[in-house]
Amino acid sequence: MQPDWIPGVDGSYTRLTAQAAADLRAAGELVWWQCLWTGAEQPANRIENLRIAIAAGLIPMGYISVTGNHDGAWHVQQGRAGVPDDLWAQLVLVVVDVELPGIPWCTVRQAVDLLAALEYGAKRRAIYTSYHAWVDLMGNPTTFTDCLLINALWDQDPDIDFAGLPYGGWTLAQLVGEQFNGGTEIGGVYVDLDMFNRHLLLEETMPIPLPANPTRVDLALRWAGMILAGDPALAEQAYMEMKYLRALAGLPN
Repeated sequence: MQPDWIPGVDGSYTRLTAQAAADLRAAGELVWWQCLWTGAEQPANRIENLRIAIAAGLIPMGYISVTGNHDGAWHVQQGRAGVPDDLWAQLVLVVVDVELPGIPWCTVRQAVDLLAALEYGAKRRAIYTSYHAWVDLMGNPTTFTDCLLINALWDQDPDIDFAGLPYGGWTLAQLVGEQFNGGTEIGGVYVDLDMFNRHLLLEETMPIPLPANPTRVDLALRWAGMILAGDPALAEQAYMEMKYLRALAGLPN
């Protein structure tokens, strides 16, 4: 299945109105990606913005920024606090934002794993970062390929550039989004501009959902279904899941 790239925007402190959301839709934007936690505070308009975005027919996402000042679990707890359960359940992805210096690898791992826990709705693991942040600041770890990636590359062009400057062991098959503009005004709201792989974003390339606390039989059936689907991206995802779980078990890959 070839990626179907769709446009979207993300905001943190900006206030989204019903008219602004309608203007975004009229401009062709399909996704609203809201900051839930900046690493220091909850943006005041985050709940209202998401409600308005959903009412306007925008696909809702969230993100939680982490810093080196606290562990990853604490940051996720701050981002989750105060978000009504019904709204949290509608977020198709909650991404861990990694872009500041001094963030330990374990902080990122704690954050993505907690979001994947049942108590947090078993959200898929996903990271937002850039080549500079991941390679120069984080040291280019390759142990997060169980996570989807949103790549920041501000070239003001909505084309997808990750293949030309890859990092972290991620492949195009795991690229759920690319942010190409660091700030612009549309309909009176200040947002960043993104492109998203609709199939990955909406889980359309995952025909067999990963069950909670999967047994070996569950995993075998999942991987067989992904490989037999005939989609190279799914086959690669199955391989990466196998590799990751073998590493967790201390087995050679």
